[in-house]
Amino acid sequence: NVKSLATEKAGDGAKFSEQAAKDGVHSVFAIGGDGTVNEVVLGIVRSEVEKKPILGIVPGGTFNGVSRILGFSQNPRTVIRNFDFTKTTTLDSAKYNDKIFNMIFSIGDVPEALHNVSSQEKAVFSVFAYFVNIARDAIKNTHHSLRIKVEDEVLEGDYSHVAVMLSSAVFGLPINTQVEKNDGFIHVFLLKESTLTEKIAIVPDLISGALKKNDKIKYFKTKKIEIESLKGVVETDLDGDKSDPLPGLIEVLPRAIEVYSK
Repeated sequence: NVKSLATEKAGDGAKFSEQAAKDGVHSVFAIGGDGTVNEVVLGIVRSEVEKKPILGIVPGGTFNGVSRILGFSQNPRTVIRNFDFTKTTTLDSAKYNDKIFNMIFSIGDVPEALHNVSSQEKAVFSVFAYFVNIARDAIKNTHHSLRIKVEDEVLEGDYSHVAVMLSSAVFGLPINTQVEKNDGFIHVFLLKESTLTEKIAIVPDLISGALKKNDKIKYFKTKKIEIESLKGVVETDLDGDKSDPLPGLIEVLPRAIEVYSK
């Protein structure tokens, strides 16, 4: 028994998947980009039922990061044709206030550049549109005055970028030394106030995997973090989509979702 529902507005994906979970549906399939996936995961998590549906992800957006992490083809027909319903894995998710992300929460000029990509640019230029806007906007060199609370420590200062990543997003990158996939932690990278030249100088460390040792970067892993702006409105990004401005509480949801895998 298969039922197909089309989202028409923000929140529909979460509403549909939450109801499906409460109805005891075995599997829910999200056909769309990372924003759609995040909504569907939110609904499943929010349902609080003991036996949650298994999630199937079919890439239908611009970047499809979660689908890429799972190693799927980016051709929707190929993915649908090759689904192996005997193979699943679990993924950590994270909450930012009342929203879900499955890869990265971020603050700074680079994520803000992503928000300036129009739907027309996405349709015509796909991923290339993101890189054009990043190159154009990253030179702004904006800094944000933030208060960051993690465990018993409070950090206050000016930061140009903040990235809070799940281990599944970190895994496979040069910065992944001693990071295990789905490790039940969020991984926090704080880029301190720096010039554009200093930002560019970070690139070799990123390539070599020595990013954690760069004195302009503060790295730690934790289960929960609170971030607030000390000056002005600071926009945030969840997996490439604009989200609510600060303040916010971010906490990991270990192995929150079971998904079909390769």
